[in-house]
Amino acid sequence: MALRSEGFRTIGLYVRAIGTEFYGLLAAAISDEAEKAGYHVALATSSAQSGSASDAVDYLRSLRSEAIIVASGRIDIDRMVGVARHIPLVVAGCVSSPPGLTTVSDDGTGVDSLVDEVVAAGHRNVGVVDVSERDSMTQGYRSAKLLTSLAAVGCVVTRVPFDPDFEAPEGRVLREALADITVLMCASDPVMINAWEMLTSWGLDVPNDISLTGYDGIGALSSPVLGLTTWSQPLDEVGRTAARRAIQMTTSPLEPAHVRLRGQLVRGRTLGTPRPHPLPSIA
Repeated sequence: MALRSEGFRTIGLYVRAIGTEFYGLLAAAISDEAEKAGYHVALATSSAQSGSASDAVDYLRSLRSEAIIVASGRIDIDRMVGVARHIPLVVAGCVSSPPGLTTVSDDGTGVDSLVDEVVAAGHRNVGVVDVSERDSMTQGYRSAKLLTSLAAVGCVVTRVPFDPDFEAPEGRVLREALADITVLMCASDPVMINAWEMLTSWGLDVPNDISLTGYDGIGALSSPVLGLTTWSQPLDEVGRTAARRAIQMTTSPLEPAHVRLRGQLVRGRTLGTPRPHPLPSIA
């Protein structure tokens, strides 16, 4: 969709998946900050465009946007760098740091904090939902860092492939891995919830049979009723900082920069100690 009103200064905003809570909250923070500064926000989403960030950015440029913010974990870096040579462009929420682009995101330290928490709980046999950067640059970065950080502290790591069609670990591989792992670490809370539902359908209890960790800690999934063990991203601050940076770039040429903002660890009930019993049989 797109909104435009004559007489306003315009910031273009592309959001890959406005229906997800992460991108919805990020878009809300960006829009609120831009509108407070007197800018109208022209919004393009994957549903209105072909699903391509490049096409959406071209569309927003056609609306004579003064700057563009891209909120997506899937971008063509070379294409975005090319666009950024002609119009101020900020990538929000994507932890990748490509030269030539200005980016604003969580600082990624949550991965090491969660690994420390898992090890402190006594886990040494760890599963990681392994996300390809083709499916998500941000989750791909996190899962790769999880694998590296866990190996560095001496954990035995089992990779469980990510199924992008279901936003979940690949069920057959996870089922086979359960005999070897005592905790499954996920690169996002929605993936963690989908894994939890899968495990529950197999008759397993979290955390008595297997522990879970996630990443994001935002919106409804941050509720203490759920009690997720996760890392809470400063998403509102990420969005507002991206908006301020884009607006500043409309009047002052700035060198590309990577702004990283720190979140906080959320200790929930989904992380327990390693199970002291054999797993129940899984039908």
